[in-house]
Parts: sequence; structure tokens; C-alpha cells
Amino acid sequence: MFNYLIIGSGFARNVIAERIANILTEKVLIIEKRNHIGGNCFNYRDKNGIIIHKYREYVQDFENIILVGRLADYRYYDMDDIVEKALDVLRKR
Repeated sequence: MFNYLIIGSGFARNVIAERIANILTEKVLIIEKRNHIGGNCFNYRDKNGIIIHKYREYVQDFENIILVGRLADYRYYDMDDIVEKALDVLRKR
């Protein structure tokens, strides 16, 4: 039996699930429809070992993002406030 159900395994939801599991010591079930975790931050290595950011074109369309990375570009999310607010709600339960 799980205490929490999280739909989608993007960056923020993975962090929230990890915090619920490790800080609140509750059981969490994550359901993801894609064949990978990480949402739009997902990357993989091609047959030549080059890191490919699967959703790079998608994230470049957004304003106010910072793309960084040694071999690939990533979308940067500052999720500290969002995760902390979510944990506050859970702590009050």
C-alpha cells in the first residue's frame, strides 16, 4: 500500500517523491506513461556515445531559461521554493 500517488516523473515530481519517501518516511508510487523518467530533462547516449537531449528543441521555445551542460544542453529549474511549499503542505497533514 502506498501513501502517495504521483503521476509523471519529471524533475519536480521526482524530487518531491524522494523527499516524501526520505524525509516523511512515507511510501510513494510514481506512474509515468513515457518509457523513461526525467520528463523533458531526459537525455541518453547515442550509438557513438554522444549525449542527446531528447527534448532540446522543446525547451528552447521557453523564455527565461538557462541552458548549460558539458556535453549537452539542459533546462535549469530552480525548484527549491516549489518543493519546500509542497513539503509544507504534506507536513501539515
